[in-house]
Amino acid sequence: MTLRLLIVTLAIADGILHLVLNFVLFKGNLVGPLPFPSPLPLPLNQLFTLNFVGYLAMAFAFWQAPRVLGRRAWILDIAFVIYALLSIIGWVQLGMPNPMGLGFISKALELALIGCLAAHLKRGLRPS
Repeated sequence: MTLRLLIVTLAIADGILHLVLNFVLFKGNLVGPLPFPSPLPLPLNQLFTLNFVGYLAMAFAFWQAPRVLGRRAWILDIAFVIYALLSIIGWVQLGMPNPMGLGFISKALELALIGCLAAHLKRGLRPS
C-alpha cells in the first residue's frame, strides 16, 4: 500500500509541477496561443496543461486499477512508465530546458516514478 501511495504522490507532484511551469513561463496561459511557434505538435503551454491532466488521470487510474483490472493491473504500470518516459523524451528533444531548476526537478520526479513503478510491477508479477 505504501508503494502505491508513493507512486500516486509522485505523479500528482509532477502534474502540479507542470501546471506551475505554465504560470512561471506563460503567466497562467493554460491553453491560449503563444507569441512564438512550438517545435512540437501543440504549444508548450497546452502540453504542460495536458501533462498536468494526464498525470492526475494516470494517478487515479493507477489507484483504481486493482479493483477494475484485477490481476491485469500490471498493464497500467507499463502504460504509466511509457507516459513518464514520453515526458522525459519530449523534454530532451526540446534541449532539456531548466527554468528555475524546475525541469530537473520534474525529471527527477519522473525517474523516481519510473523506479517505483518498476518495483511495483516486479512485486505484482511475483508468483503467489
